[in-house]
Amino acid sequence: MALTENQTSCLERARRYRKANMQTKPFRKLYIDFCRDGYAPADKFISLVNLDEGKVIPLTQPIKEQPIREYISLFESEVLGKHV
Repeated sequence: MALTENQTSCLERARRYRKANMQTKPFRKLYIDFCRDGYAPADKFISLVNLDEGKVIPLTQPIKEQPIREYISLFESEVLGKHV
């Protein structure tokens, strides 16, 4: 991801909040200013601020489909203590 001069400047200023609460108003303003040159998800912005660009973990993981009977037997074995 090639960053513009404005985005680089925003990242440098946002790194001041790295060890503090990132929910402060100035941090949010820097994120909005960063997105003016191109949208970036919030988790991507935080990873750039923390210098963890390659370590972004998706917020949701896909659920693998399985037959309903298999799900019920799994549920029974884990919750009710039944062994299949």
